[in-house]
Amino acid sequence: MIAFKSRQKVLFERLECDDVQFSSLAKFLSEAGIYYPNFKNWLYFSFRKEMIEGKRSIVIARCGNRVAGMSLLKNTLVEKKICTFYILPSYRGSGIGRQLMDESVSYLGDKDIKITVAEERNLELYPLLTSKGFSVENKVSGYYRDNVDEYFYSLK
Repeated sequence: MIAFKSRQKVLFERLECDDVQFSSLAKFLSEAGIYYPNFKNWLYFSFRKEMIEGKRSIVIARCGNRVAGMSLLKNTLVEKKICTFYILPSYRGSGIGRQLMDESVSYLGDKDIKITVAEERNLELYPLLTSKGFSVENKVSGYYRDNVDEYFYSLK
């Protein structure tokens, strides 16, 4: 008997500010938030404010009725950035990250997009980012946390 692993059907939705429960969002992203000091304050105040102004968006990846991952995006005339990119551990390696990255890049306009990655997550995200055309532009020690490198990627 041969077993085939089927690719899960993923649905994407973009959330508007009125649709977001920020306490649930903070809880979902708590693992990602540990890499960035004051993550909750940024989420509740900076991100929310700019989302109301139309400068930030959230793209959700759903498998069935479960949220599998999400991408927090900044889309202004000055900067296009994937601010937070997170896939639940149980969905990693399933292709959902690739699909969510495609959706995020497409929304931002396919070029001049930035993303930074914490040292602890760089080995995991490097293959995905480079396969999508991102390249490392810089590595800065202590950018967000003392003695920890932050990798700056760009898609030209």
